[in-house]
Amino acid sequence: MKWEDVTLLTQKALAQSMDKTYMEQLGDISALPIEKLVDVGKDVTDMENTVEKFTKALVSVIAYYEFMQVNIREEFDDLFVKSEEWGGFVERIYYGLATVIDDPMYNTVNGTSYADIENKFYQPEVSAKVFNEAKACMVPISIQRDTLQEAFRGPNELNSYISGIHSMVSNTIKMVRKAYGRMAVAAGIAISDKATQTSVHLLTEAKAAGVVEQDMTAENALQDPNFLAYACKRISEIKDYITVESTAFNNGSVLASANEVKTYLLNEFERSVRFNLRADTYNPEDRSLGDYKTVTSWQGVASSGNKFDFASLSKIMIAADADNKLGIGTEAVTVNSVIGVAFDSRAIGCCLSKAKITSSYTACADFWNEFTHILTNWIVDTNLPIVAFIVD
Repeated sequence: MKWEDVTLLTQKALAQSMDKTYMEQLGDISALPIEKLVDVGKDVTDMENTVEKFTKALVSVIAYYEFMQVNIREEFDDLFVKSEEWGGFVERIYYGLATVIDDPMYNTVNGTSYADIENKFYQPEVSAKVFNEAKACMVPISIQRDTLQEAFRGPNELNSYISGIHSMVSNTIKMVRKAYGRMAVAAGIAISDKATQTSVHLLTEAKAAGVVEQDMTAENALQDPNFLAYACKRISEIKDYITVESTAFNNGSVLASANEVKTYLLNEFERSVRFNLRADTYNPEDRSLGDYKTVTSWQGVASSGNKFDFASLSKIMIAADADNKLGIGTEAVTVNSVIGVAFDSRAIGCCLSKAKITSSYTACADFWNEFTHILTNWIVDTNLPIVAFIVD
């Protein structure tokens, strides 16, 4: 198992998620080294060391207390998959197609030898990827009960206060999970656009098809019923197409089809569809996008002094990576005007997800330290279909 330090990345991602300085990291959208979080898998190519040789793949009291606990909504909770469902994401085996040849059984010829067919070895087309990266972070908190007792009228209020501290830890973990989910999806979007080139450029297509004017911008497109209808049609089409066995929507290395399609749509786009298509042109039954989830933003909510504008919400920025781990090049990558992404449910997710609490007591100062340990492995599997939808 390979260990990667993602502490600084986590701090930066949390700051951008909240548009707030967090642990000295600024909240404005900036490039993140997402490759440190995402595990894209390694091809199993050392054939001599594989196990089998068949396929070769394997304070003071006051009157009233109000404990202001914030309920953090987990936006990408469906990306967390049980280990028993995906097998711990240790290794994935991919199968191609077997050889198809002429069948001599129905057309035998006298005196013909069939030994070359009978004794030839037909090796199955099998490949494998191993996912063996783990990312860990820790949330520490100190609790001192006796010195707090003088600030409360009884044990119930004291326990409520301490419960609030534990809720704060829980909310921190939720925010970390949300930030990690954003980065994993952002990686999938960037890979679709820059590496596998499966992304759909909706505005370019709409202009080429004569649906909208050539000078239309992304912001204007979200207000245009003709474009919105076209975009809905294309998203619906692609969600159907990626369930067909092909190499059109993955990295082209293996035959793949989406087993279950997950779709995330940007809130601003989804609201534009609902409110900017006139009632006589938009009917949910006629223009259904199928099942989908909405997200507020892909990375952050503020950039260049603007907050919650389309440009900020629809942008992802990934830092330069000399190793080109994600396959999107070694230079920094920015993708603008992303309004959605559809992918196989197994293509993006977090399988390894463990949490453990350890504690220690400091007797001289009479306080307890609690450490919440979080271990995750975030996967982006380019062998499976991933399609980003971009308004450019």
